Amino acid sequence: RRFLSGVARGVLRREPKTQLTPAYLRGAGAVFELCPFKNLEAFIRYARPAWFLQGELVWTENYPASCVFILAKGTVEVWKRNRGARGKQHNRNNCAVVSLQEGGPRCFGDFDCFAGALYSTTLFCVTSCLGWVLPRDVFYYQLQRLPVEVYKKVCHHFEEEMRRMYVLQPSLMMTSPLFDYMPAVEWLLGRLQPVVVEAGHVLFREGHPCEEMFFIVKGAVVLFSSDPWEIAKATERPPLTGFESAVPGQTAVAVAVSGQHFGERGCVFLEPHTHSAVATTTVQAWRLSRAHFSEALLMNPVWFLRARHVLSQREE
Repeated sequence: RRFLSGVARGVLRREPKTQLTPAYLRGAGAVFELCPFKNLEAFIRYARPAWFLQGELVWTENYPASCVFILAKGTVEVWKRNRGARGKQHNRNNCAVVSLQEGGPRCFGDFDCFAGALYSTTLFCVTSCLGWVLPRDVFYYQLQRLPVEVYKKVCHHFEEEMRRMYVLQPSLMMTSPLFDYMPAVEWLLGRLQPVVVEAGHVLFREGHPCEEMFFIVKGAVVLFSSDPWEIAKATERPPLTGFESAVPGQTAVAVAVSGQHFGERGCVFLEPHTHSAVATTTVQAWRLSRAHFSEALLMNPVWFLRARHVLSQREE
């Protein structure tokens, strides 16, 4: 690998068309196109040349995202593992080809590195591929240093990526007894909106009107409360250490992680939020507005009564 990287460095720097410059990097993807010049220079400073052989996997699905790959020369395929596929190997027998890219510049893995999650796809070299590898830590750190308005645009771009990459399934909601036997699940799935927020972002505050609820795909959200009864309940469970309250005067009482949802009480009872919700990591979630949730309740009054009963029992 070290030898191939050395060869790649010589080839990429000899050819003007593949030299990593700010202008070249901006053509690799929407994220780099949005970045200011000084951030692009930092990306270039830490990027390492790489050469992958024909038939080699750059990375495999469900492995920790460690780098962003910027393709300069060659052809790659993006694979998605088939449902029900057995074994740990990734090949054409148990994977479906999602897309094919010939030549560059083109960026891969930026969404996964931003989220600090596992790779959502497998990257396969159809031919020998030359490019640049950018470590995940550098990529994430430079994104955190972007101006606020630019960072919001980057998050919006990743929300659109999230919409493209994830196929919504009823199982997203059916993990909760609140949505068991709900006939309008498919209808609700079509009204979910993607959300990508950074660590420290406050999704809503205690006492504010409830406008939405969230289903977490990746990441963690801490729920804070100033209610003495909620705090007393939290003391019965293992303490939540390592969290500093982003909301003065409130205590961390629960953590919502991947596969869970929060904010549903205000949507069912039409009351203000009883907690404040703060992202402790980069969070990918689906947002359901209270208006759409209420519409589903009106279409299914029997389920509405059952939802109120489930939430009342949870409080007891």
